[in-house]
Amino acid sequence: MSTAKFTTIDLFAGVGGLTEGFKQAGFNAVAANDFDEHAAVTFKLNHPKTEFVDGPVQDITSDDFLALTGMDSGELDVLLGGPPCQAFSVYNHQRGMHDERSGLFREYHLGLMISSDLPVGRQIVGVVTLAR
Repeated sequence: MSTAKFTTIDLFAGVGGLTEGFKQAGFNAVAANDFDEHAAVTFKLNHPKTEFVDGPVQDITSDDFLALTGMDSGELDVLLGGPPCQAFSVYNHQRGMHDERSGLFREYHLGLMISSDLPVGRQIVGVVTLAR
């Protein structure tokens, strides 16, 4: 039986809850990103062996992640991410695509460039219903 673990990179990682769940399931969290400095400090304490890229995800390229992890394109198994959902929340009555956070889900393109086999994100009902 192989002892190789599936690899993950977590975008919008926050304090690392999604990363922790995947680690408990046997995955190898190789890198993560978040722009919130307080969340980053906590993530690094929770996951000291996981490489972390501070700053806005829009400023990071797939090459940055590949260089940081020593991986080649095609080696990433799972791209994790929980992009901000405030713009899509049914409890936010001013919600909409005009919110600067509403387009951040598009940053999943990093996973396509790294050739992730499986992107995983939160399912937000508001994303689907916003256009209605």
